[in-house]
Amino acid sequence: MGRTLESKQQVVAQLRQLLDEADLALVLDYKGLSVKEMGDLRSRLREHSSICKVAKNSLMRQAIGT
Repeated sequence: MGRTLESKQQVVAQLRQLLDEADLALVLDYKGLSVKEMGDLRSRLREHSSICKVAKNSLMRQAIGT
């Protein structure tokens, strides 16, 4: 089942806030990474006070205003 409109709006608002507070944002293609590799990436980023956020393209487009 898909997300409700309200849920999508909350995700977009959270993404906007994260992007506004970020010094740098990267877009990566994580296709092909195993769950273990993705977990390792997230752990390594946390060590440097960084986060890895996965979002649908359509919601990210709304967050950046395109």
